Amino acid sequence: AASHKWARAFGRIDDNKVVCSTKPETIGFDVSARPWFQAAQRNGEFSVSDFVLNQINGSPSTFAILFYRNGLTGQMQALVASLDLAWFDRLAGTFGEKQHALVLLTDRTGVILARYPLSAISGNARVSKQLLSEFSAAKDSLFAGTDPDGKERLFGSALMIGTKAHVVVGFDRAATLGLIDKYVLIAAVVFSGVMLLGGFVVWVIGDRIFVRPI
Repeated sequence: AASHKWARAFGRIDDNKVVCSTKPETIGFDVSARPWFQAAQRNGEFSVSDFVLNQINGSPSTFAILFYRNGLTGQMQALVASLDLAWFDRLAGTFGEKQHALVLLTDRTGVILARYPLSAISGNARVSKQLLSEFSAAKDSLFAGTDPDGKERLFGSALMIGTKAHVVVGFDRAATLGLIDKYVLIAAVVFSGVMLLGGFVVWVIGDRIFVRPI
């Protein structure tokens, strides 16, 4: 885990319990009742969970899990990685600062899991119902709206496949319209940023975070 900064912990599950882990405090933890484990068990394939509250430390986490059959015993076992949202914070900060953009990661209910820049309003941890309905209406969307801090922006959003979370990027509406006066070009600029960020996120989760280390 030390060499993969995006991962909080790696572990192995036997008989629905964590039997070894890079975080000793998780050893012996029974995951049989956890929805993300049950869904992965039914699927039987590599999967990434929705964002959930980690029962060990209470922080928002997502779990990548891979089931496999032990070649010696024939027993089904699983490798699991708990992914830290700090990697998204760093990615959002780099992209947002360079593009002068607002970057949000939200769960399917609109709770803001990570954002750049930090909220200007104390306790602002959820997007509005209107904003949630806009980016939940389609897998990928482009729309104008008001950000959680009350600023008018042009938004692009992309669904993170497998996690039911959304990456939302907002550009200052006035500044963007002042530079670009054709809708097609606006769409190209916004979507190129969103898809670049969203595609990188999916690639990191599916390949660098889990598959390649294993």
